[in-house]
Amino acid sequence: MVNINTLYIMCGLPFSGKTICAKKITEKYKLTYISQDDTLFSQGFSFENNRELTKYELKVLFETIYIRISESLKKGNSVMYDAANKSKVGRNKLRKLASKAGANFQIVYLDTPISLIYKRWKRNRKTNKRFDVTEYQLKKTLEKFESPDFESGLIKFKSNSDFEKYFFGKRED
Repeated sequence: MVNINTLYIMCGLPFSGKTICAKKITEKYKLTYISQDDTLFSQGFSFENNRELTKYELKVLFETIYIRISESLKKGNSVMYDAANKSKVGRNKLRKLASKAGANFQIVYLDTPISLIYKRWKRNRKTNKRFDVTEYQLKKTLEKFESPDFESGLIKFKSNSDFEKYFFGKRED
């Protein structure tokens, strides 16, 4: 199910399961894993203060990510890019980056119900198993998210079971 020299673009809302799915695919198919969150942390950013990134911080973040993706694709590697990828403009930039590197692209969209997003967010507020986002940040992302439903190169999953069956040939309940 995984193609050689392809940029896999994870897409979905916070708490949709993107990172879990991205890491499973990366491990199984030996892809290069690039995460927006990991890149932020490597640059010394912390979500603890719940502040927004400045325009300059965003610019540095995405320049770093795009360089890493481009270099990896040019070497013939397939890349899993793990981020919300919430805007069509952003996904189109990634498509162009893949094309320029002579690679394919695929959007892996986890279309998780809003009720489940909130359930996972509330559970995380108690367990802190992943970084937290404020209710304001979550609502802002929900409002700005542009579904990739009619974009080319889309694989859409309504559940983790569908995802597991597609990539691993099994059901996970």
